[in-house]
Amino acid sequence: MLFCRVENLIVVGGGITGLLTAYLAPGSTVIEREPEVLNSRASLYLVMPPLCGDLAQVCLSSGEELERVADKVGVNHSRRHIVRVDPKPLGGKIVEGKELRELEPLLKAERAEVFDNGVWVDGDSLIESLYREVKPLKGEAKVVINKGRVEGVEVNGTLIRAEGYVFATGYLTDRVLGRRFNKLKGHLLVARPVGLRNVVILNGKIAVEGRFLLLDGDAVPSEDRGVDTNSVGAVIETFRQGLGREIEVLEVRAGLRTVSETGRPVVEKVAENAVLITGYRFGFALAPYMAREGLRLLGYSK
Repeated sequence: MLFCRVENLIVVGGGITGLLTAYLAPGSTVIEREPEVLNSRASLYLVMPPLCGDLAQVCLSSGEELERVADKVGVNHSRRHIVRVDPKPLGGKIVEGKELRELEPLLKAERAEVFDNGVWVDGDSLIESLYREVKPLKGEAKVVINKGRVEGVEVNGTLIRAEGYVFATGYLTDRVLGRRFNKLKGHLLVARPVGLRNVVILNGKIAVEGRFLLLDGDAVPSEDRGVDTNSVGAVIETFRQGLGREIEVLEVRAGLRTVSETGRPVVEKVAENAVLITGYRFGFALAPYMAREGLRLLGYSK
């Protein structure tokens, strides 16, 4: 026989989007399967509007909200130029020669396009702070749906009921709700700092520096969360040549990014009293937007 308890709002998924949802809806109960939110930690914690396409303005607004949240919980963040070297420009300002060297002294390139609207947040610290705020319940969620309504979520022998449910389930959405999405595997390389000033993008591979140098450069269709040493090696070599510095990697994190068929974020009702928020490749960049939109669809206000 199951024990039963009642809550106002249940958020299934304690990655960055789920944590922000609960932060914006105080008193929510977050259910998280993984012990250390491993998937969200495989992120650069960057908002880069030029890479968001027609969602650039939404990314800008989300970046500003992430800055406000970081201020409230005492987490470091900063605005960064985005310095991009790629044969296919995105409409940034073209900077060359001396001006480029003054902007980013480490970069071994004579020409780049530059944007001034990047936002970096110390994401590990942000996740830890939000975790302390919302205190997730550990366990795997089994959803009980009846006649188009979620009747509750079973966790660790307890059936938890609520007025509303938010599923921020990412790559586990198929397991939780039976709905499949494309998955892209990426690696985050945590390396010793080299003095990088800006966000640097070299032919699709991205670097930013906070407490550590963070590198990311691959996104390939896969459901395997193991580390691909060939992909990691290619990222290291790109930045070794592009920055003229040896890259001393301290840690490699692999994660899966959930991507919808259209490539756009999914924020939609999956039951009368439940919404799903997932499906965007740059999930960190739009996490505040998806959290607020999901709560709006549920009619949540506090």
